[in-house]
Amino acid sequence: MKYKNTFVIIIFSFSLLLLAGCATDYTNTIEPTTVSINTLYLKALPENISVKDSSLDLEIKLSVKKESSPIVTADLIYQSYIAKSFSLYDDGLTTHSDKTAGDSIYSVKIKLDSTQKNGAYQLRYYVSAANQSEQFAGQQSFNFFNGKNSPPVISELSAPDSITVTSDPVDFLLSVKTADPDGISDIAKVYFVFFRPDGTTGTNPIELNDLGQSGDALPRDGIYSVGLSMNSASLKGAWRFEFRAKDQTGALSNLLIHNLIVK
Repeated sequence: MKYKNTFVIIIFSFSLLLLAGCATDYTNTIEPTTVSINTLYLKALPENISVKDSSLDLEIKLSVKKESSPIVTADLIYQSYIAKSFSLYDDGLTTHSDKTAGDSIYSVKIKLDSTQKNGAYQLRYYVSAANQSEQFAGQQSFNFFNGKNSPPVISELSAPDSITVTSDPVDFLLSVKTADPDGISDIAKVYFVFFRPDGTTGTNPIELNDLGQSGDALPRDGIYSVGLSMNSASLKGAWRFEFRAKDQTGALSNLLIHNLIVK
C-alpha cells in the first residue's frame, strides 16, 4: 500500500507539471479565420464582339477586406477548355485599365485577335484570400467573330421516303449531320422549311436540336434531329423539306432537299 500511494503522488505531480508547461503556449491557430468575399458587380460586356472591337476592359467589384490581399483571376473558356487566363488588379495602373488603387474594383484589359476561334465564350472569375482556397466569383458570356468566317456544312440527311397516315398520329424522325470549320459553337441553328403538296408552306422554320431531346439521340455529337408526326388530316402527296444551318455571323450552309410522300 505504501508503494501504491507513492506512485499516485508522483503521477499526479508529473501531470501538474505538464499542465503548467502547456498553459502559456497558444501561438498555433488550428482553424484560421475565414474571410467573407462577395461579388458586388461585373462590368457588362457586349453580347457580340468582333475582331475590330476586341479590346475588352474587365472589371469585378468585391466586398472584401483589403488587408486579406485577395487574388483575382479569370479564365476565358471556349468549348469547355481554357483558351486564356488573366489576373485582375486593384493597383491604379492604366496598363491594367484600373482607375483607382485600393477601391476593391479589380480590372484588366484583354485583347482578342483573329487567332481566336469564332463562337461562344465564357469568362469565369475566381477569388482567393487569406490562405483560403479559390472560390468562384461570377461569369459572363459573349460571342466572338474573328473576321475569318467559314459557313457551316450539312450532310447525311436522314428521313423516311414515305409514310402512310391513319387517324392516329404517325411519328417519324428527321436528322442531319452539321459541322462548322470555326467550331461547333459557331453554329447558331439548324432548321428546315416545308412545302405541302399544294405548294403552301409553314410560316416559320422548324429547328432541329443537338441537345439529346425531342428526338435527338445524343447531345453535342453534331447530329441535329427533330421528331414530327402526321395524321389522316395531313395532305396526301409529296412534301418537300429544305434544310439549312446558320452560323453566328448569319452565314448559311449548303441546301439539302428531301421529298416525303404521304399516303
